[in-house]
Amino acid sequence: MDRETLKKKTVAELKEMAREIPNVKGLSSMKKDDLVELLAGADKGPKPAAAAPSTGKIGASADKSEIKRRIHALKKEKRDAISQKDHTRSRECNRQIHHYKRRLRKLAKGKRK
Repeated sequence: MDRETLKKKTVAELKEMAREIPNVKGLSSMKKDDLVELLAGADKGPKPAAAAPSTGKIGASADKSEIKRRIHALKKEKRDAISQKDHTRSRECNRQIHHYKRRLRKLAKGKRK
């Protein structure tokens, strides 16, 4: 489909069409322009760069899942450090968790613009 036809569709319709494309990540957080680009490029073949939504200055939605994985691992490491009474490592984990949570908030704030 051409871009003009895709632009006339709603975001819900575009997402439904995009679900048929294999290996598309971050679909739920894509904006209309991103979906149009993805679907317009799907006719020419898969483009891995087109699958990532634009989220502003901080990063793409793939970063969000990676950050959440790191936070989860740090929380487990923090629990282990507490059980071993390693307070220094526990505090280091807290600081890193704090850093990653702030980064997630910045990502979320950037998407609202």
